[in-house]
Amino acid sequence: MGETAAIARIAEIISDQIFSEFLWTKVGPVNVNFRCEKQEIHIAQTHPTDVVFFYDEPYEDVTTYVQCDLKSYAAGSIGRSQVEKALVSLSNQVSCAEVSAEWQDLYVHKHKEFAISGLLFIYNHDGGYDRTFNETLEKLKFNDLDIPVNGKLVVLGPTEIHWLNNVSQEIVRMRGRAGADRLPDRKDCSFFYPQTVRRAQLRGQQRCAATLEMLTGPWIFYNTMQMLAGKLVSLSFTDLQVIL
Repeated sequence: MGETAAIARIAEIISDQIFSEFLWTKVGPVNVNFRCEKQEIHIAQTHPTDVVFFYDEPYEDVTTYVQCDLKSYAAGSIGRSQVEKALVSLSNQVSCAEVSAEWQDLYVHKHKEFAISGLLFIYNHDGGYDRTFNETLEKLKFNDLDIPVNGKLVVLGPTEIHWLNNVSQEIVRMRGRAGADRLPDRKDCSFFYPQTVRRAQLRGQQRCAATLEMLTGPWIFYNTMQMLAGKLVSLSFTDLQVIL
């Protein structure tokens, strides 16, 4: 049991390291259960919550809460059935969280519009996964998903997590450098969202987190909020999966 708990804890540690650099904030208790609001549909009494993060949307006056299901698997355990089972569980968690007063009392800030999304975080703890995760996703069956009304479900596989971890660690390294290449402290940095004709960036000079859409898109734009520095750092990556 001790070894199993330690392996599960790895995914929690890695997710903390990654998402703190993307300016997500952890909220509420970790590793707790909340009452299922759709017991006849979900055939469950409760749902688990591993951890919840939140960030403010840059183009909407909405706070997004990310219900995370953190998995730490050996390479040989990452297959269609495991991922499919985890995704069904996550969709049920988010669907219930949207209507659960218990969940919202634990995690949601009052008197502000919010949305809840789900993140399935599949970390390969032994480093042996060398397959294309897309192939696993393409084999999944979605007939049993209780699709959230207002949120989305996102899957990050081993390759995607490895890349995001590299990006977050590069930000840390750049912050520790000397001279002109040094990034300022985290509180003086933000992720960049341009003003567009159709969408106004609502946060102004406030710090913006990297949204799920940015983290699963082709580019991450990271810049300092110190105008004299005038520094814009762009980090690109591909092949991340938003499946719903």
